[in-house]
Amino acid sequence: MSQRTTYRNSAVYREGWYLNARDQRAVSRGSPHGHQVVAGNWSVNEFEMLRRAWRAGANVPYPVERTDDGVLMEYVGDASRAAPRLVNAGLSGDALHAARDQLLDNVAQLTGAQIVHADLSVYNLLWWDGRLVLIDFPQAVDATTNPSAAELLYRDLSNVADWFGRRGARIDVETAFAELVVDLVY
Repeated sequence: MSQRTTYRNSAVYREGWYLNARDQRAVSRGSPHGHQVVAGNWSVNEFEMLRRAWRAGANVPYPVERTDDGVLMEYVGDASRAAPRLVNAGLSGDALHAARDQLLDNVAQLTGAQIVHADLSVYNLLWWDGRLVLIDFPQAVDATTNPSAAELLYRDLSNVADWFGRRGARIDVETAFAELVVDLVY
């Protein structure tokens, strides 16, 4: 994996953001104003990506509105508890295979909408009532404007494939990537 796509280098996620010249200079220099621009754009990006993912049919929380410090979205769970992250859901057997299949279907919905999650892991997936829900979209990228989209998609698939594979629900990363990347290219 190249240094370019590590989370520490958040510039890869911002490729394709449309900033005016002043804001772009501030971000490049790391000035206080630049930090404000980046912070504000993360929530703008998350809201827009959630809206696009929702419209594409992906299992994501419904994005209600953008707030001053984030995104208000649909609650996943019931009155007694919130949906657990997949890593904490304790799935095995048929449920684990269903989660894997739903994950691949959802990633296909995203790539069909030219979206790459760019931080996909079992910590950003919820499991509720037999349904997998993808969350945490501030780093998501638009494949039409971000030249690293395919590389980020491959990394996403590798991240989740490792976890599923250790539990007996193997994902063939090469095959899945080959099928999904076509939607990003065409």
